Amino acid sequence: MIDLLLYKYYNGETSKEEESQLAELLRNNSDPRYEADRRLICPLNPKLPDFGAMADKASKPRFQLSRRIMRYVASVAVVVAFGALVMVISNNSQPAVDNTMAHEMTVEEATEQAEMAFMLFSTAINRGYEQIENLQ
Repeated sequence: MIDLLLYKYYNGETSKEEESQLAELLRNNSDPRYEADRRLICPLNPKLPDFGAMADKASKPRFQLSRRIMRYVASVAVVVAFGALVMVISNNSQPAVDNTMAHEMTVEEATEQAEMAFMLFSTAINRGYEQIENLQ
């Protein structure tokens, strides 16, 4: 195969594809008979990188998994921090009260307190997501 391509090459009958094939065959063949041909033909037909594979790699989204992990970790951290904050506030803010002075919450007061807690929780999560987006 190499001899046939060399014959065609030196007679000026090869196509560009055949010249590239000949150069590749010469690079992979270490037979000393082809050393002069290798030194002549291989520099004229350099091995080119696979640009298609490079383009595919460049077009793939990068760090997608890392962003998911960062968001998950940030969400968990916000929830844990919020829970810890609620526990600290509830333990420190309750003064010693006589049972005679304590009163029961009405449904409206409990609903208002729950809405306030959910609003604070939502604000904390939104801040966490904004900080993650700023990091990216």
